[in-house]
Amino acid sequence: MIVGLAMGLRQSIGLFMTPVSSDLGLGREVFSLAVGISNITWGIAAPFTGAVADKYGSGRVVVFGAICTALGLGLLYLAISPAAIAA
Repeated sequence: MIVGLAMGLRQSIGLFMTPVSSDLGLGREVFSLAVGISNITWGIAAPFTGAVADKYGSGRVVVFGAICTALGLGLLYLAISPAAIAA
């Protein structure tokens, strides 16, 4: 269930590409770069996150991941420049 929620959040970001790009006057490439960086970061962090979950418990890792996801999405929606989106 948790993976389903996380994947739903990650996969639905594409729906916001047109409104965000139009509102900020950006091209698709900036928004796509941000999503690409997110995917690469997620993939690189997965083995380390698994090790932390083995050591400290999956519940703590899930809560920490939920907080990080919420903060990241919040920063994405508050971005006012291309540098803020891709950072």
